[in-house]
Amino acid sequence: MAWISHDERKVVFSFDSSQFNTACENSPTQNWKVVFSDIPYRTRGEVREQVDKEWRRRGIFYRLIKTHWFFKASVVPIGYIIFEFLGPEWVSILALIYAIWRSITDGYRVWRPKPKTNKQVEKDEIERKKEHYFYHCELNPEGFNKLRNENFGRSIKEDNQARIAKIKEKHISTKRD
Repeated sequence: MAWISHDERKVVFSFDSSQFNTACENSPTQNWKVVFSDIPYRTRGEVREQVDKEWRRRGIFYRLIKTHWFFKASVVPIGYIIFEFLGPEWVSILALIYAIWRSITDGYRVWRPKPKTNKQVEKDEIERKKEHYFYHCELNPEGFNKLRNENFGRSIKEDNQARIAKIKEKHISTKRD
């Protein structure tokens, strides 16, 4: 564990939880919502409300699907049978043409190539770039190693500077309190 000592204004590292507990008791800041304000959280009520809303949304969706398939699988064929049995010859021909047209359009809807979404296009573009970069890295491995080392050094430097700035910011804000 690590914390900022309020006496010496230094970062203290320790695996002893009793030291941490005494530091918390002696802390001038007892408002934990202020201390842990950068950590996101949700209450149990918010989670329960979100889950209930999702279940209601899914329930409506499933009822619509069931209703659609009920009509498609039972009402339409029963209507076709009644027309076939009681109706004139031209009604059965119309029903047959409609059934053939409907099966062709449903088959096209199922088997047609799906258009790519914007997310899929972006993912494909990233993959294409990765393959292109990999090709050039294989052509020039020394240049790749040099570039990689420069990037690692820069990212480590930036991470360290961000951490130092964050510690200084917290240190200055607790000093004023």
